[in-house]
Amino acid sequence: MPIPNFIYLAKERLPVEFIKKHEYTLSFLFILLLVTLSNLSAVFGLDVLYQDDYARYSTYVNNVYSVNTARSFIGLGLYFKSITMAILGTYSAEYARLFVLLAFMVPSACLFYYFNRKYLHLSVWVSLASAIIANSIPRQFFIPTFIDGSYPTSGILFFIITLIITAQYINSSRTNLFLFFTASIGWLLVCDLIAELGIFLFPVLLYFIHSSKADIKIKIPIFISTSIITAYRLFFYYQSVNSVNKPNDLSIDVITGRVIRTIEWWLPFGKVTQTIAATGFLTAILFYIFIKLRKTSNNENTRAYTFYVIWFLSSCFPFWFAAKYFGPRNLYVGYYALTTIALIFIYRIFISTLPNPQKKIIASISILLIVAFYGYQRNFINTAYFNLTNKKNDIIYPLLLDKNINNDTQIALVNIDIGTGGYHIWSSGYLQYILKKPGVKGIVGHEKNFYDPFNMKH
Repeated sequence: MPIPNFIYLAKERLPVEFIKKHEYTLSFLFILLLVTLSNLSAVFGLDVLYQDDYARYSTYVNNVYSVNTARSFIGLGLYFKSITMAILGTYSAEYARLFVLLAFMVPSACLFYYFNRKYLHLSVWVSLASAIIANSIPRQFFIPTFIDGSYPTSGILFFIITLIITAQYINSSRTNLFLFFTASIGWLLVCDLIAELGIFLFPVLLYFIHSSKADIKIKIPIFISTSIITAYRLFFYYQSVNSVNKPNDLSIDVITGRVIRTIEWWLPFGKVTQTIAATGFLTAILFYIFIKLRKTSNNENTRAYTFYVIWFLSSCFPFWFAAKYFGPRNLYVGYYALTTIALIFIYRIFISTLPNPQKKIIASISILLIVAFYGYQRNFINTAYFNLTNKKNDIIYPLLLDKNINNDTQIALVNIDIGTGGYHIWSSGYLQYILKKPGVKGIVGHEKNFYDPFNMKH
């Protein structure tokens, strides 16, 4: 008996209808899988710790752990740090890094996808790819590997949550006090979790509120409350300026170099091609956005472009022009925006130039290949980078293992760079971590230093 045509039709439509019905669930599972796979090397690749993690580990296992409260005025960020340090001190660095990945990075990626789809109406593949690639940057060596330095992961999570709650508030037909207070508290937590960067992200929130179609009576209260919080955060910053967060006068050459390196670190290519690619890519993106903003106005595409341009520039501005330290982890928040801008750019090129029947399929496959390439490059480049330290540790560890080392032993290892900088607290933390003896202290570093390496303050 022949099968009726409507059954064939149902069979063909079933996967499409199922995917549409369960879009967010399937997308979140996809993000969880790919973000986790992309960060395997970041979680398990480095056998030892990194910089301040040595100091935090040493103080924790010796029951003198404390956190720097100078740059936090609420304490939520310090609470999150305490959790990760407890995991590090009790179990291992791998478990602590895995906690950062699963508790902050994956949820941020999932909520970023949700925000782009629901409130900026970006395509599925652009939203998916931007959420995954932002957490798969090949040269993002320090997140989540540098546990103490991974605080931007909790900051971006609460920033996206605040944007979502703010969107729900301004899209409501009348003033919703619960959403208003929740959004305000969310912004307060953002300003606490990512320190001074919260001040510079305020224009992003402000534009998002301003560009919505909500009634002005709904916009004004949230604008006032977030402005007061930002002003207080700015006041708190000036009250607690220190050598770390004090603005620096940088030359034009230094600033230009930082801008170029921002794009270089984001690209997944080799170092030889990166400078040329970075300059060309940045020029193309800015030109394309300029043309699109001139040709199209008052539509969702223009709003998304402008929103993410403001996000990118605002989050990078302090690190380009004033920050004392500059590295890939400082750009973690900005890379969310840059990745989205680039993928919108790529997707629009495919959609506007390819024949109608094939353009969405080709665009989707191309973006999926880009995601896969980023994930592969992240694991490949991270593994090579961490192996430089692992090989040195493979020499030191057997050497120490052969010795009868008591818990109160003092050790000096000179003319070897294992990432401790020759500092006493970092060196002691390294020795305590690999030997699992909290009483061991010492120096690991170069024989010659510009300061006394045995000074206990270092």
